[in-house]
Amino acid sequence: MTARVVDTDVESIIDVDSSLDVDIFIGMAHLLTDNVLSASGLSEDTLTEIERLLAAHFITVKYPQTKSEQIGDVRKSFVGDALGTVGLGLKGSTYGQAAMTMDTSGLLKRENAPKGGGTVIFKAL
Repeated sequence: MTARVVDTDVESIIDVDSSLDVDIFIGMAHLLTDNVLSASGLSEDTLTEIERLLAAHFITVKYPQTKSEQIGDVRKSFVGDALGTVGLGLKGSTYGQAAMTMDTSGLLKRENAPKGGGTVIFKAL
């Protein structure tokens, strides 16, 4: 099946370098959308928006969005760093969080939930 979005759709919500091949990220988003949400009952318009948000999310995973920069004593921070959300799947970007919000079936949130949960208790010897 063909992706629901094209590069200009994704570029309308996230700034990307003109040399970046956005189609790679669209392909990933399309696969995830189809594999997880195809039987969700969500409208095609909603699936399209989720696919666009997921593509932007995958871009931020590979190329984190700069939140602030400093030149003296060189400092740079990225969106998500201060919140401790980097590395938490779809929760790691505002785009991933928005995609989960748009998914009223809850399937993306369930797929994004930690697997093999449980509690680890450490005792001092």
